Amino acid sequence: MCENGLDVPAGKKILVAGAGNIGLGVVGRLFGEAGWHVTFYRKNQDRLRKLRDMGYYVVTQKDPSRELYTYIHGFECVFESDLAEKIAETDVVACCVYEDAFPDICSIIAEALKLKAGSGRNNELDILLCVNQLNAARQFHRYIDQEVEGNPGAERLLDTATGISRVLVLSAAMPDGTAGKRLPCEVICVSGDGSLEIERDTFLGPQNTMKGITFTDSVGEKLVRKVYLGNMRHTMAACMGALKGYQTIDECHQDPEIRRSIITAFKEAEKGYFKEYGIEKSEQEEYQNWKKRLDEKMDIRTGDQIRRIVSNPVKKLGREERFTGPALLCVKHGIKPEYLALGIASCLGLPEDYDSESGIIQSRIGELGIERAVREFCGLRQSEREEAYLTEEIVRQYKKLEVKTRKEEWQNEAVQL
Repeated sequence: MCENGLDVPAGKKILVAGAGNIGLGVVGRLFGEAGWHVTFYRKNQDRLRKLRDMGYYVVTQKDPSRELYTYIHGFECVFESDLAEKIAETDVVACCVYEDAFPDICSIIAEALKLKAGSGRNNELDILLCVNQLNAARQFHRYIDQEVEGNPGAERLLDTATGISRVLVLSAAMPDGTAGKRLPCEVICVSGDGSLEIERDTFLGPQNTMKGITFTDSVGEKLVRKVYLGNMRHTMAACMGALKGYQTIDECHQDPEIRRSIITAFKEAEKGYFKEYGIEKSEQEEYQNWKKRLDEKMDIRTGDQIRRIVSNPVKKLGREERFTGPALLCVKHGIKPEYLALGIASCLGLPEDYDSESGIIQSRIGELGIERAVREFCGLRQSEREEAYLTEEIVRQYKKLEVKTRKEEWQNEAVQL
C-alpha cells in the first residue's frame, strides 16, 4: 500500500467506510495490493484509533488446501470530524456497512458534495456498495438526494459526477479467533480468494484490470443469486445450528441433518431462481464454478461464530431477503419450498436471548400468534393465494420444530436425571 504522505496517482484514492471484516479483509486488501492509497473509517472511534496506532493488520485466507497470511500496512485512518473533507478529495468510497447505517454515511457523502460544489471541485466520485442488499443503490441515491436538496451545485454533482455501483463480494470474512490470539493486531479470515465484481455500467472512473477485482455486467441478477442461494444456505445452517446449541458454523456444516437440509433448500432456491431469471449457455460454466466454490466453503474450518452470522434476524426474514425472497420465487413457479420454509421457521425460532432482534421476534409471536407473526416479518399478504400457501408452510415447519425442540429437551432432562 502507499505510505502516508507519499504522492498518490490521480484516480487511485479509496476511502473504505465501514472498516470491518469485508472492509479490511477484502476491499482494503485488494485495492491496496493494486497500488491504491487506502483510507479507513469506522464508526467505533476507539477501534479506529487502535487500528491507526497499530499501523497494520493481518488477513488470513483459507481454502481446503492452504492458509495464507498477509500483513497489511501503509493505510490511513480518518475520523468523523474530517470525513466529509476526505471524501470530497477521494476518487472512490467503498461502503461496507449495514442498511441501518445508510442514512448517516449518505449524510456525510452529501456534505462532501456540498464542499466540492462550494470550492468548485468537479472530480468524479464512485461509490461502491459492498452490501448484500438488493435495493441498496436506490436507497443510497434517495438518501443523498434528500440531503443535497436545495443546493444546486451538490445536486448537479450527484447527477453528473457521482456513480453508485453495486458490488458482488465473492467471499465470506470474519474475525480469525485462532490467529487473533497469537497476534496483537486485528486478524481477518477470508474464505477463498476474496474477489470483487463491480457493476460496469455505473462506475465512472477508469476500469483498469486489478487482481481480484473485475468490472462486469448483470450484477443485479448475480447479487440476487448470491443472496437467495449463497447467503440463504449459510444463514440457514447457522439458524439450525443455533437451535441445536452449536457455537460455530463448522459444527453446523458437519451435522448430517443440517447439511442435508441446507443442500435441499439450495436446490429449491436454485430451481426458483432459474425459472425467474434463466441462464445463458455462456454463463453456465461461470455458474458451476461459483457453485463449486460455494460447496467447498462447507469444508473449510473457519471457526466463524453462529451469533455473528444470524445477527439482525428481523432484516434477514424480510420479503426480498435471503429466505422469503427465494421461497416466493418457488411458489410463483409451482415449486414447493419445504426446506426454505424450514429455514424461515428456524430463523423465527431463535432463542429470545440469542440476538437483540430475536427477542423482538419471540415477543411478537407471543402477541400475535405464529401465523400473523410470519406475515408481519416476511411481508406476506394473506389476500394473495401463493403467499397464503407459503405462510401455511412456514407455520407447519415452525410447529414441527417446536415439537422436536420439546422432545429434545425432555430427552436431555431424562439423561441428566
